[in-house]
Amino acid sequence: MAEYLLGAKIENSEIHVSSTGTLFGVSGRPMDGNALAELAKRGIDGSAHRARTIAASDIYACDLVICMEADHVREATLLAPDRRDRIYTLVELAALVAKIGVDDATPGMLHELRTPLAMSSNDMDVADPIGRSSTYFADCADMIEEYLSIATPDRLPL
Repeated sequence: MAEYLLGAKIENSEIHVSSTGTLFGVSGRPMDGNALAELAKRGIDGSAHRARTIAASDIYACDLVICMEADHVREATLLAPDRRDRIYTLVELAALVAKIGVDDATPGMLHELRTPLAMSSNDMDVADPIGRSSTYFADCADMIEEYLSIATPDRLPL
């Protein structure tokens, strides 16, 4: 859902957005029906989405990796430890961009502001709504859009 929410914000830019997950055995599956319905309410078609499991090559192909949960950050960091300065949760990224308050932040600047506590905190998560109600999906989409309004592509270290 986050891939499509961000993609809708930057559809006329040169930024490429893609999505992967950390769960094995789900590759090829379509997006959850509640996520599709929530995106549709926002005028976004997510029907082309198919799940993919993250690989190290995905991380190395990206300028920035935005995860929804701290566990995802840990998984991505295990796959590509030398790219740690480019892997964040969305909540953490928005907080760091807001703290810096400049439009030309570099990955190094953001990484230097991190604390070990923040990197492992569940307070940095956008909880996975899978298996929950449509209301939970709506709340999750609202939260993602809120953080994307802070961590706008023009303020990110790309």
